[in-house]
Amino acid sequence: MGALHERTRLRSNLAVLLVGLLAGLGLVAGLAKLLHLDLGGRLQRLRAETVRPDGAPVAEGVNVQAAETVAYVYDNRCGWKLAPYVQIHRAIGGLFDVRNRTNSEGFLDREHALRTDYFRIAFVGDSLTEAQQVDMAQRFSERTEEYVYTMSQGNKAVEVMNFGTSSWGTAHEYGAIKHFVLKYRPDEVWIFFFSGNDVGDNSTRLNGPPMGPTYVYAPDGALKDVLFGWTMPPPVTRGERSRGKAEMDHTEWDLEVWPFMFTEARSPIMDGILGDTRKIFRLTRDLVASQGSRLRVVYLPSGWEINAPLFERSASEWRARNPSLTDLDARTPERKISAMMAELGIPFLSTTPLSLEYGKKMTIDHYSPFGHERIAEVLAKYVLDNCEVPPLATARPDGR
Repeated sequence: MGALHERTRLRSNLAVLLVGLLAGLGLVAGLAKLLHLDLGGRLQRLRAETVRPDGAPVAEGVNVQAAETVAYVYDNRCGWKLAPYVQIHRAIGGLFDVRNRTNSEGFLDREHALRTDYFRIAFVGDSLTEAQQVDMAQRFSERTEEYVYTMSQGNKAVEVMNFGTSSWGTAHEYGAIKHFVLKYRPDEVWIFFFSGNDVGDNSTRLNGPPMGPTYVYAPDGALKDVLFGWTMPPPVTRGERSRGKAEMDHTEWDLEVWPFMFTEARSPIMDGILGDTRKIFRLTRDLVASQGSRLRVVYLPSGWEINAPLFERSASEWRARNPSLTDLDARTPERKISAMMAELGIPFLSTTPLSLEYGKKMTIDHYSPFGHERIAEVLAKYVLDNCEVPPLATARPDGR
């Protein structure tokens, strides 16, 4: 009887000990989660195992050398671009889930022959032109081809090439036109200028090497070329930029410089960026013309220009920081770019009326399929009214 009692007491003590141990482990795990402690990683290091950057262990003695997919790559011709032959998966829950593939040049587009029998237009722009948010067949580039054909009752056709790349500015687009676009001898080159960030993307203060532009000027101040990559060894570049105070963060840009796009007041920094932007367009215009092609600019408005509540909130903040900004106007950015194009003799087409008419229906992160359709309709009508597209019966038999 005494032995039975002793065994019962021992089992009870073990049960209490086990419960206490589990409770203690639970408490430790809870505290680790609350305090964001990487206990798993610490335990792995205690076991003297190599730990990958993602926290997973690499067993001792394992030697890894493997190719991995890279989407965007550095490119000294245009700053960066998508890699050739990769599939890009872009998704936002509840909005879209899309996979598109790049061609042999590293652009989201089909393959194109160097020569064509048809009137060829190259679309060049940033992420709004690249349009990862929709299937390629739904983009305004592909839909413009469809609308030109149907609007002309099958009498005319154009071939549209898409050279859109996320976060490019006008400087990057010049590099792409010079090194990628013109070898296809397009009849026209259209730059899609997104006012929301293309001006800032042209700034060497916001975008330094290797992905940002380095401008090469002639003695008279004219722009001779735009370079990318490390034009000097990186330590030399960083030292010169530091000594010259050539860096500017995005907070300074957003609050101190960008507001001057919406006013006739002057800012030395903004004046310098707009001056370089004008020079890039002039250089691009002349380059395109030298190859027998024509440059046009399509204006894509920013949110501040089409969303009144957003503009009023931002304008209030800008005026609070700089009371001299008394004439802030959402229409001023387009007026400035339109006047620049008129001065340079570059045909200019605005899509702002579309965005004002349809509002949020035009967008899902970037443009929605509906937005692409509306833009394509306008572009196709513009092509038929303004471009010298020959009837299909007289399409160039030998290719351009």
